[in-house]
Amino acid sequence: MHHLFHGHYLEAALDIQPELLADLMIEQEWIEKPRRLGEIIAAIDGLVDKVWYSRHMLRHEMIEAGKIKLVDKEIFLGHDHRNRPVQCDIWEGALKDATKVEMVYGVENLGPWDDFKWGVINGKLSALHWVLGDEWGMLDT
Repeated sequence: MHHLFHGHYLEAALDIQPELLADLMIEQEWIEKPRRLGEIIAAIDGLVDKVWYSRHMLRHEMIEAGKIKLVDKEIFLGHDHRNRPVQCDIWEGALKDATKVEMVYGVENLGPWDDFKWGVINGKLSALHWVLGDEWGMLDT
């Protein structure tokens, strides 16, 4: 009798919310285990490291070409953040961090990437941020 009574609740719920059946079926048929929070965060951290490294290498090229100057003390003149000077001690720290990133991932896995690969990286970041509750397209790095 209890099972039949439970069935009436299910039928009533399905009349009100038919998508409930699809959700219940997915939950019952789901084979793969969901990722653990630590695994998701580690994936985000890895992608953020790779994005940072790519930006670092672009800045490195601009410094080598003389388009960005190294200075003892950074002075913020204007709003052109892409070409603003970089403080020497900060740059030295960034070079050390880049070496650490290279050791962790291997230089061959750090770009440069074409537009498609950049899209994949940003898509992964967006999806992982979404899983953790952020809005779509949140790509803070």
